[in-house]
Amino acid sequence: MQGSSRQTSMTAVPTMIVAKKKTKSVVWEYFGLECDADGSIRTNEVAICNLCNRRTSAKGSNTSNLFTHLGVHHPEVYAKISSKKLPGYGSPKGKSRQYEPGVLVSGSRKKRKTSSKDRASSSTSEPKAVYPNESGKHYKLTDLINFFLAKEMVPVDLIDSSSFRGFLQAFDWRYELPEGNHFKNTTLPGLYEKLRVKIAAEVASMSFFSATIDLLPNAIGGSYLVFTVHFIDSDWELKNYCLVIMYVPPGQPIEATGDGLVSLLVPWNLPPEKLTCVVTEESDDLTKVLEYMGWPQLPCFGSRIHQSITSAIQTDLEASKAVQDCRSLIARISQNSDRKFNLFKIMAEMNLSDYALKVDASGHWQDTQRMISTILKLKPAITRLFGVDDPVLDCYPLLKGIDDALGPVMEIMDVLTSEYYVNLSSIKPLLHLLKTSVLAKKDEDHELAVALKEQILNGFVSNYEDYRCKIVLNIATHLDPRFKSLFSEEGEAASVSELIISEGVENFSAGSSDVVEPKLESDSTNVISDTTSKKKSLGKLLEEVKNASVVETPSAAPANILQKEFEAYLMAPKMYSDSNPLDWWKMQASSYPNMALLARKYLSICAIKAPSKNLFEQKNEQLLLHGMLQDPEEVNTALFLSRNLSINPPSVFNDIL
Repeated sequence: MQGSSRQTSMTAVPTMIVAKKKTKSVVWEYFGLECDADGSIRTNEVAICNLCNRRTSAKGSNTSNLFTHLGVHHPEVYAKISSKKLPGYGSPKGKSRQYEPGVLVSGSRKKRKTSSKDRASSSTSEPKAVYPNESGKHYKLTDLINFFLAKEMVPVDLIDSSSFRGFLQAFDWRYELPEGNHFKNTTLPGLYEKLRVKIAAEVASMSFFSATIDLLPNAIGGSYLVFTVHFIDSDWELKNYCLVIMYVPPGQPIEATGDGLVSLLVPWNLPPEKLTCVVTEESDDLTKVLEYMGWPQLPCFGSRIHQSITSAIQTDLEASKAVQDCRSLIARISQNSDRKFNLFKIMAEMNLSDYALKVDASGHWQDTQRMISTILKLKPAITRLFGVDDPVLDCYPLLKGIDDALGPVMEIMDVLTSEYYVNLSSIKPLLHLLKTSVLAKKDEDHELAVALKEQILNGFVSNYEDYRCKIVLNIATHLDPRFKSLFSEEGEAASVSELIISEGVENFSAGSSDVVEPKLESDSTNVISDTTSKKKSLGKLLEEVKNASVVETPSAAPANILQKEFEAYLMAPKMYSDSNPLDWWKMQASSYPNMALLARKYLSICAIKAPSKNLFEQKNEQLLLHGMLQDPEEVNTALFLSRNLSINPPSVFNDIL
């Protein structure tokens, strides 16, 4: 094999070696150059070690490779010479470079910038050039760490841990991290106050708002009442903020809970007359609290459909037994390591490795449906694993019936479940879809699927028979430009029109809004300005008389203006169903100003899901581990920051960071 061009080679060493002349580097005491018999040097670019006779590249008189060779093959020699100050190639005149024991240096003809690690390990006699506490860099890094602690709910104890401080030092050794008490007593409370002021200013500017309230169990007893406000801002974006997390001790009277909530909401200055309604899950205590406070209520769509499906499965003996058999199957596999390994092997052979069996530990119908759907997809692998002893061998037809009933509902809920999109106006169209398609009886359906569909639909529809609930749904659907009166029942459109006009007049009478004459496109196109004419034409005079008479006639009454505007709105083309209705209102609000005000009121209601539920379910265990659940004030601060910083990108809060 021919010799390679690597720095170090095992080629045989020549018999003649001479010392390099005109060099000041101490490393050449251990290297020489190859020469001929007459003493002439063959090349200056290859050095030969005097200790081991290995060849090493030394192009351009660069000594970095020579130091590297000693560090690798002769560490005791390297340690001896590395403590000396040696001239660095390419360094400014008069300066030298420090070679430290155990640190291998790679050479370069260009001047090499020292890294942060080099600077951190420099001589202790030189002072560290750390960022001053008053510098912008120090402030920015501290604020970013503060944002991380607040958003992710990380315990402040992490700040004082040596591992975390070492971790930050590896990124930027010039940043001196403040003590944990600085974050606990200064920066986190400061961020809370800045965020509270910003949200309060935004909430104060809203025309109307709705709310979601949840009463969630606490891990150490009692419960927490979570209040989230929803509204549409001036730019027609749907916003929501978690304002209050209040601890409710066990057995506390309804009156005390209501009064406590009102007192906590006082600093936010939320006028009751601007409240559209409160969306809640099924809870007798919460219902009584809202009745005591006199706040209008609306049932949560997600909660009601969960109750309907859960009740349908539990009351059907065959369905209940099939679900229990699925749980037993997963338990038999997960508790036997050999069986689990064999199943994974079979799944890999059948290209089913993308699926994973998971029991519905939460008891929620969506988790149950996912469990059943996964078992059906893994049926070939499970049957091959157990053979005739398959625990669910006789249940596959029943499981298929449950999956046929719940699968389409699951797809709809996945699409509509969000607090960031308008969803109240979608409930009536969704009810129509459930009746006519999703839960409609089909010829190929299993008997169990037919029974489940009927029970789910009846239980769900009955929850929206309340008169007040119907009014809210009808108004919201009509104010959604995707649907308008499309899903109105016979004789319902006229009553909805009266309700909308009546509410618009009430808003005008209460002084919460002004009835504005709509600016339709046809009005502006008929006006022609002639600034060069000195004498008014007869047509111009008649037009002025016509306009003056319109103001004085009864047609300018608020009810008539609202009637005219609502009819014009209904005549406008509908949007595509997959469009955002708020985008349409953003462009057309000036054409239908009074309808736009009502759209802000009703389209802000979050009826598909109470978003504050996910907040506490995800953080409850984390709070318990950090020992924070015993202090309600700490819980309120931690969850307020985490929730409100999570639902908005960091760029939204650049002005407070």
